[in-house]
Amino acid sequence: MSLRKTVKRDNAHAVFSSSNGDWKWFVLKTYATAKGESKNAFGRWFCLVTSPFVGDAGEMGDTYISKVRQGGRIVAASPEWLSEYPDDRDALEQYRRAAFKSQRYCDARTGEIVDSIPLLDIAHFNEYNGALAVGQFNT
Repeated sequence: MSLRKTVKRDNAHAVFSSSNGDWKWFVLKTYATAKGESKNAFGRWFCLVTSPFVGDAGEMGDTYISKVRQGGRIVAASPEWLSEYPDDRDALEQYRRAAFKSQRYCDARTGEIVDSIPLLDIAHFNEYNGALAVGQFNT
């Protein structure tokens, strides 16, 4: 799936979160390649943003890439995102290790409780029976 195609919140290309989790940026569409964005100080993504001011429903609109990256860290990404933005792979892996260090996981595909999950399976997670239920992006 192209990153330049608009998707719904549940299939966001990437999700960034503030350190305290109050702000979240769900990237629903990009307008240029990563290489093109690096040349544009005013590059933007189409995002759904949640915050204490707008609640969990959030508001959609164009957001400067610099503001997203300054205010948040990547917490979820599609395989396509990680292919286009390879530098985010290490940041996502660091987040996964820190956030889920002491957690156990319920693999949504098998129902098995496991101690670790592959990087690309972090896309969506929900509390499930004392563990995190992990699902993959729909492609």
